[in-house]
Amino acid sequence: MQQYDFSSTDTFSSAASTSIQPSEQTLQNIRSFARSYQIVMVDGVKVEFYLN
Repeated sequence: MQQYDFSSTDTFSSAASTSIQPSEQTLQNIRSFARSYQIVMVDGVKVEFYLN
């Protein structure tokens, strides 16, 4: 797995929101098959992106 470079300046006018949470098994599957990832700190919170 390799680090993904977020270099795009594209923005969206509205944020998506949902109350649905994926199961732990779903998250494990995403992590297992991800080809790249990025870790970003936002207001002191670590956000991990796994990309296929």
